[in-house]
Amino acid sequence: LCTTIEYIKLMIMAKRFYSSISVAMLIGLLLATLTSCGGKDPKEVAEEAVKAELNGDLERFYDLLTQEDKDAMTLENFKHFYTIPDELADAIELIPEVKESIKVDKFTSSVNGETATVTYFIYLPDLEKIGNLSLEDAKTILSMKSHRLKDLPEEIQNKIKESVKKDGVPTRSYDRSLKLKREGDEWRVFLDLANQVNSR
Repeated sequence: LCTTIEYIKLMIMAKRFYSSISVAMLIGLLLATLTSCGGKDPKEVAEEAVKAELNGDLERFYDLLTQEDKDAMTLENFKHFYTIPDELADAIELIPEVKESIKVDKFTSSVNGETATVTYFIYLPDLEKIGNLSLEDAKTILSMKSHRLKDLPEEIQNKIKESVKKDGVPTRSYDRSLKLKREGDEWRVFLDLANQVNSR
C-alpha cells in the first residue's frame, strides 16, 4: 500500500513537472512569436522614412516602400524622381545652416485595419526671407535671368551668409502626411508611385 501511495505521489509530481515545462515552452514560443511579429508601428516607420529622405538616403527610403510602389518604379528612377528643389539645394550648398534648420516633429498616427495615415510637421527654410537685402539688391536679383542663389553676385551671397550667421535661418512649418499599408507583419510607406508616374 505504501508503495502504491508513493507511486501515485511520484506520478502527480511528474505531471506537475512536465506541465510546468510545457507552460514554460508555450510562453517562450509566444514571446518569440510576438517578437518576430512585433515590427515597428506606422509612426516609427514614417518617421524613419521622412528622416531618410531629408538626409538624402533615398535607398533607405525606397527600402521602406510597399512592394506595389517598388513594382511601379525602380530605385534608380526613384532617386531621379525624388530630388530636392534647385533653390533649396543651392541654399544648402552655400549656407550650411540651412540644412540644420530643416526639422520634423509631432508625428501622430491613425490606423484603420491594414492601412494607416501618419501626419507630421516639417520646418523648411523660408528662402524669401533669408538675408537683409537692400532695395538695390532686390532690383539686381530681379534683373537677372536666373534667381538661383549660386548665380547671384558674390556681394549679395556674402550679405545673405552674414545675415544668417547673425539672425539664423527663418523657417516656415508645413503639415504633411504619409499613407502606409501593412505587408505581412510590417508597415510600409505607400506613395502610390504608379499613379504619379501615369499622371506625369
